[in-house]
Amino acid sequence: MDLKDCIEFTNKNPVCWLSTMDGDQPRVRGFLLWYAVEEESEK
Repeated sequence: MDLKDCIEFTNKNPVCWLSTMDGDQPRVRGFLLWYAVEEESEK
């Protein structure tokens, strides 16, 4: 899997949930990706 595959996947699946722990309490946060693109780096 390369960067283009990752960008394509995130654009097709923009909603995700991130689960973490805060001490002994679980936390779940929803995220919505607006749009992913690959930018050329300045040389």
